[in-house]
Amino acid sequence: MLREEALLFENPVPKGHFNRSQIRSKNVISEAPFFFVQSLIMLVLKIFNVGFESECKIRDIFRQYELPGNYKSIFYRFLSQYYFMRFLLKLHKPEFGVFVCSYVYFGYILAFREAGIKTIEMQHGIINKSHAAYNYTENFGKLLFPEFLFSYGDSVNNVINNNFVLNRRIFTVGYYYLDKLKSSAENRNPFDVLANQFRLSICFTGIPTMDRISIDLLNELAGLEKSYLIIYLPRHRDKVDPTLSKHRNFKIVNDNTNTYDVICHCDIHSTIYSTCALEALALGKVNILFDHDGLARENIFPVVGENNFVRYINDVIEFRREIEAVKNLHLSEKDIKQSISQVFATGNHVTLLANAFSEIS
Repeated sequence: MLREEALLFENPVPKGHFNRSQIRSKNVISEAPFFFVQSLIMLVLKIFNVGFESECKIRDIFRQYELPGNYKSIFYRFLSQYYFMRFLLKLHKPEFGVFVCSYVYFGYILAFREAGIKTIEMQHGIINKSHAAYNYTENFGKLLFPEFLFSYGDSVNNVINNNFVLNRRIFTVGYYYLDKLKSSAENRNPFDVLANQFRLSICFTGIPTMDRISIDLLNELAGLEKSYLIIYLPRHRDKVDPTLSKHRNFKIVNDNTNTYDVICHCDIHSTIYSTCALEALALGKVNILFDHDGLARENIFPVVGENNFVRYINDVIEFRREIEAVKNLHLSEKDIKQSISQVFATGNHVTLLANAFSEIS
């Protein structure tokens, strides 16, 4: 929970705001007014056609590689963030600036750092060597990047280079949200009644570009083994037609059912390469990954390594075989969680977080 003297700016993009009744702290305001003011600043910059050093080189790169987007809009967004936050910091100077996904807030971070305010990124997703936002090939200085990174686990230290954050400024704080989910989901099973009609349940978290491929596989599995309840969780629920399911034991979720509630209550988790594969392990669930075009091994294996609780399959026959093999092993939830402890540290996450803030104060 936020400290009483902390204030959270909530970004409404892309899904709007949480209802205030769902938020324990009331120290939350929308970032939408910020966007409005910044859009006005961007408009002024556009009217005066403000340029920047080496603009011709950037323009040539965009043209040569046919890059999407408008480089000037990116630049103007950066400047609008910077000027707006610099103004706010003259009105009030906080002790810390904490960011989720710092690489979309370069302007804010520059303003904070010029004002001498400590900046922190809270890890928001999986960081690996292929993530360009954490592994810059050139040294662009430090003013555009946070001073500190609060990470889920120690594995991050081995994949981030010093062009982003120095290793000695990375603090492992674990992933409090996962523990919170586990405890809150215990009495909240969206498919409780339905699951009791089947021998075991498998949930599959989707990748937007591979919904149809995944659904075709799951339809095959559902037809092959009627004793399984199979639940497909698309990333974008409104873009997947639930009638693509051809079997009673195959459900495609198209409402606001919480993905993690389903993972917590299923017997086995599956995906192609959603990062839910990592969170499922931290929640004590075995993964059976559909290695379509080698994408599961390419994206998940570098993070989990040789892990006894992660299986890779290429077709529906292998899928069924691995499900039965896993079900007969009677695996320990504690051992499954321990297998991913280098990615998601175990322990009291609130204490770890408090200690990290104390160290940098």
